[in-house]
Amino acid sequence: MKELIQELISTFSVSKSFFSSKKIERFIIFTNVLIIVNVWCYYDIKNSDVTDMILLISTLLAYGGWNTTQIRKDKLDNTQQ
Repeated sequence: MKELIQELISTFSVSKSFFSSKKIERFIIFTNVLIIVNVWCYYDIKNSDVTDMILLISTLLAYGGWNTTQIRKDKLDNTQQ
């Protein structure tokens, strides 16, 4: 347990750790966006039209593409080091 806490603390510092702060940051952003989208869909799905759905799906797909690009860049950086 103590080692886990030390790894979590070192994740947010400049020292190298088992966990990646970039991945944790992306996970938190993705989770928050997903919760917001689900709440919006739950409360406003009856009042939305096709344009709203296109905007919502386009935004989610754009985020997925950006996240995939960032993961690929991270893997490329790790292989070059």
